[in-house]
Amino acid sequence: WRRRPRVVLLGAVERAVPWFIRARRYGLLRGARLVVTNQLHLSEQQLAQVDRVIVHATAFTHGNGHLRKRAVFVPIPADGDFERARAEAVPRPVVFTGGGEGRDFGSVIEAVRGEDFRLELITFSPTTLGYDRELPPNVEVRWRMTVAEFLARMAGALFVVVPLRSPDSPHGQMLAVQALALGKPVIATRSPGVIDYVEDGREGLLVEQGDVEGYRRAIQT
Repeated sequence: WRRRPRVVLLGAVERAVPWFIRARRYGLLRGARLVVTNQLHLSEQQLAQVDRVIVHATAFTHGNGHLRKRAVFVPIPADGDFERARAEAVPRPVVFTGGGEGRDFGSVIEAVRGEDFRLELITFSPTTLGYDRELPPNVEVRWRMTVAEFLARMAGALFVVVPLRSPDSPHGQMLAVQALALGKPVIATRSPGVIDYVEDGREGLLVEQGDVEGYRRAIQT
C-alpha cells in the first residue's frame, strides 16, 4: 500500500480475479494496471477493468471481440527441471501419457489393446483415469507422483500422447510443452489448446478427438 505498484499480474487464479476486478473498479488498485492470465470467460463489463489478458492459445480469442482487444499470446512455459529429468531417465520402449484434466485416456488404451508395444499412463486417481474396463496387459497405470519423477519417466519414453476429451479443450498444453522440452515427438488431439505448439507432421501428429484407429496409426507410425 505504501509503495503503489504499477502492475498487478495474476496467474491462473480464477477465484481471485473477480475480487481484483472489483478492487480496480472501486479505485483500490490506485491506478495500477491489471493483467490476468488465461481468463477466457470474463464478461464485457469485467474486461473493461482489465488491461491485458495473457492467453496461451490464439484460437480462444477468435470468437470474442472484447477479449481479442485485450489479449496477448504468450506461449506457456514448460514447468520442470529438464536437465535433471534427462539425467534420471531410464530409456524404455514405451508410449507415455499422463495428466488429469479433460483427458481421453480411454481412446489411447483401446488404441494399444492387442498391440506389441507398452503404454505407461500416469494420472491422479481412478476418477481422472476415467476408464472402468479391465486394462490390457500392455498398459501400466501409475498414480500421483512428484513432477521430477513424472518428467524422468517421460524422458525415458519413446514419445508422448496428449489425448483430450473435447475437440474444443483448453487443456493439454503443459504436457505437450514438457514433452517438446525433452525432445519427445507428440501425438495429440487436434484442439485449439495445442495447435499453437504442435504442427501436424512437424513436432508430432494430430489426431481427431476420440479416433481410436487414428491414435493406433499415429503410434505405429
